Amino acid sequence: MMQATSLTPDVIAETTLASLADANPDVMAVLRQHGFDLCCGGGLSLSQAAQAHNVELAPIVADLRAILAKEA
Repeated sequence: MMQATSLTPDVIAETTLASLADANPDVMAVLRQHGFDLCCGGGLSLSQAAQAHNVELAPIVADLRAILAKEA
């Protein structure tokens, strides 16, 4: 799902890593902290990446939303 305001994606479990990186390059710092990268074109969702790296999703989503909110 895309948020209606601007082109910034709403950060939800199904949001892809690529769409986040496209919206704001600053999110890459948060993604890298958790071992996420844009392999496979960034097509993994946050949920899939969190599961693959055995990390909790909620804190990552909160950090990403904070970064993207600064842009709004």
